[in-house]
Amino acid sequence: MAERDSWATMNGATRVLDAEDSRIATGIFLTPGATALTGRQGIRLAPGNPFAVTATGTPDANIHIAKGQLNLTATRGSGAYLCTLDADKTINALATPAHATNARRDLIIAQQTDTYYGDPAPTSFVLRYIVGTPAGSPVDPVVTGSPDYMLIARVRVPALTTAITNALIDDLRPAWMVALGGVLPVSSAAERTALSAYEGQVVYRRDLDILEFFDAVAWRSVGTPAVSSLASITDPYTDQLAILTTDHQLYRWTGSVWIRQGMSNAGGKRYVTPGTLATVGGTPIAMGMDTGSITFLANCEYKIKFVASFQVTATGDMFDFQICDTTIAGAVMANNLCNGSGLPGGPLRQIEIQCDYKPGASNVTKTFVGRLQRWAGTGTCSVMAVANGQTYTEVICTGIATNTTDV
Repeated sequence: MAERDSWATMNGATRVLDAEDSRIATGIFLTPGATALTGRQGIRLAPGNPFAVTATGTPDANIHIAKGQLNLTATRGSGAYLCTLDADKTINALATPAHATNARRDLIIAQQTDTYYGDPAPTSFVLRYIVGTPAGSPVDPVVTGSPDYMLIARVRVPALTTAITNALIDDLRPAWMVALGGVLPVSSAAERTALSAYEGQVVYRRDLDILEFFDAVAWRSVGTPAVSSLASITDPYTDQLAILTTDHQLYRWTGSVWIRQGMSNAGGKRYVTPGTLATVGGTPIAMGMDTGSITFLANCEYKIKFVASFQVTATGDMFDFQICDTTIAGAVMANNLCNGSGLPGGPLRQIEIQCDYKPGASNVTKTFVGRLQRWAGTGTCSVMAVANGQTYTEVICTGIATNTTDV
């Protein structure tokens, strides 16, 4: 029929509403299911983890099913059954003892029988424990009786088992269901995509801890989500903002690429351990200073600065302090040529070298190192890491590069 009897109506003094009309009518309050006239099948959200199956605290033969309510779609007729377990239920899983040599797999189901559709058992809602057949490679038992049921849990019973632990229980419960307009928790993008979504529906992504809404075209993230991968935002809208938790930066979707909106402080200052770090002759050697391995973020601009306190042994010698890429054999990024002066044990001199660095369109992880080379004279130069921190390296982010591209 097209028109069904409306909820809570009477024809004069005669009640006209039948069971199917009632099931269809109550579905109007639930998040849609597979069709326009069915509510989403699932377990109603509530405190206490409804219909969770657990072992006894000190494991024994029993398993325990937490109370709750669920929406069970009818496979015969129309609408769905609203089913209630109003108290925790305990079942002896080993009422049929474990086999001596083979394991078995048992099932716990929530089943609704209905004599109107020919079920021989009285109309009722029941939590059934179905014992499987022991075998070398056991399988789930066949469910008999009414086809209107949902799987709740599997209990694996190894040979000679005398107690059921939580490790032997597999959770098979269906997804959650909520009232129409409620925020629906979903476990993944796949579960969200499988919804019979309506425009304006909101879900909570349990895998990402973010909210998403359906705009009749795609699922969009609500607000400024914090995610470990920008790719997890499957359908960003133009000017969508997101925080990437791996680098703690803010990004904006241009309509085709993600662009970084903020800056990072990179490595900050790195003080050198007190003591003499390098004494140089005529060939280039390591200064004993480096930035350490740092991830330079794409499309940012950086300044690398080395400040070195040093002593020389001969006045008039010339030494070149250099910043090199990766190793002392790498490209020289900056240098500062200095006349030597002073004697060992005398006042320290200080020199500063700095260069700019742009990693380009991709993150780059690398190290910058200091190199020291004598250009004139016969003396030596020692870089000193003094206790008050006058010898250090520093890496700072100075801004967003003007040639920003996707990341």
